[in-house]
Amino acid sequence: MIKKLDNMVDIYEDNALRYDYFNRILASFAEIYNYDYSVSSLMEDGSLYDSSSACIRCDGIKGRIRAFYERHMNECEVNTKLYYNEVVYSGMQRQEYGYLTLGKVDETTMADMISLSVRFLEACGLKDFTVFLDLSSKYHDGVIDGLDALDINYVEKNIDTEYEDVAFEICIKNTFNKEVSLIKGGLASKFSEMISGLHHDVFVFSGTLEDLNQVTYDTIKLDEKILDVVITYGNHTERDHALYLGQELRLNGFKTEVIPRCEKSFIKKYYNTKYVISLKDEDVSKDEILLVDLYTNEKEKVKELDLVHHLDINF
Repeated sequence: MIKKLDNMVDIYEDNALRYDYFNRILASFAEIYNYDYSVSSLMEDGSLYDSSSACIRCDGIKGRIRAFYERHMNECEVNTKLYYNEVVYSGMQRQEYGYLTLGKVDETTMADMISLSVRFLEACGLKDFTVFLDLSSKYHDGVIDGLDALDINYVEKNIDTEYEDVAFEICIKNTFNKEVSLIKGGLASKFSEMISGLHHDVFVFSGTLEDLNQVTYDTIKLDEKILDVVITYGNHTERDHALYLGQELRLNGFKTEVIPRCEKSFIKKYYNTKYVISLKDEDVSKDEILLVDLYTNEKEKVKELDLVHHLDINF
């Protein structure tokens, strides 16, 4: 049997649901903070990562700085604001997320992005974390004033990082009282010079869903997946009508599954649904639908033309 490669990760079932939960929070914060979604090249020139040959992207930041110049975004008169959430590989597969502002970055932007990282973690259900700051005198007062205005608590200390002048790190203690780094960020303008020979300000932060998932696993309990309707059929004509009806319900916003006829106990075991529609030719010929409520075991026949309205009322 073929198996996945070493240091590669499959994400399914509960972890996939949790990653999707974090993805939606990332996207919602990008929208309200005015960041554009972006996808970087999977393979990059090796020189981007000090490699002698082309390689898989090792992080989500350098490829976007490369694209900033290659796609002439640097010619825009306003800052370019990007976010991402993608697989990276540097000895181990990781799902990395991050936000970047490229162009002309001042202390206001820095404080705003640090605040964004804090509010994002809070939206993910975290609260007992610490924001560490490492600021040069050039930016110190402006960033501090901004964070104070945004009601962000912080601790100043030296941070071992690749960022210059301004760096920050957000850490939290896990269940073993070990400090886990969730987000790292700072001023990354030196990368713009390394990649293009030109200078633009770049302020970034990034983290991984693996770390986020680890520290929230015991605190975030996601709701169980619930369907609205399961439609069952017996023969080919019933199947064709079930497909049509399933499409109509989905287009009207109902979470619907279409399956061959089976025992009610099977549906209860594998499909968490409120309603079951058991399609039968004799009912369809009369423009009727047999609707079974699995919560109450009540059965009723509804005119097919009235089905969407009936479900709307009952949901």
